[in-house]
Amino acid sequence: IDFINENIGYVSGGFNQRKVLKTTDGGHNWTQVADQVFGKIQFINEQVGYANRIGNYYGAIYKTIDGGNTWNISIELEGEDIQDFDFVDENNGYFVGDQKLIYKTNDGGINWVKLEIPYEWYTLVKFYSKNVGYIADEEGLLYRTMNGGESWDLLANQPLIKSIELVNNTIFTAGVAGKIYKS
Repeated sequence: IDFINENIGYVSGGFNQRKVLKTTDGGHNWTQVADQVFGKIQFINEQVGYANRIGNYYGAIYKTIDGGNTWNISIELEGEDIQDFDFVDENNGYFVGDQKLIYKTNDGGINWVKLEIPYEWYTLVKFYSKNVGYIADEEGLLYRTMNGGESWDLLANQPLIKSIELVNNTIFTAGVAGKIYKS
């Protein structure tokens, strides 16, 4: 689920009835805008949004430029599973996945560049700016880049991180067994 403001929001799901739904009245009414099932939806503004396809042998990032009415594939990878993605603005975004999978774009998804990172199965990505960001693997290793993904530093090993949030200069991580960390 992703809300742009208090009125406009999106949700995706379904197994037999795959749907992307949109509300323009704060969730009172929902309209189907696509027949996809996305793992995550992130809107940058009222028109531009991104989503990742799940449950398919071909991992993909989709983009909309018309408020979710149409979705087009930005990148599709055979045999890859995109676990998470994050855009800091309309142009700069990253996605991560299994077997040291990480890509970045600086032109809104027209071109994607594969980055080098330590071999892990990555599940989370969150960027503070186009250069400063964090990734976590399925075991709880947390890495940081300060240069747009050119190099990565291991920050911590926290059990099974399930969420990363950035608030001003503070990073919060949450994991299993009620563990919440702040730095």
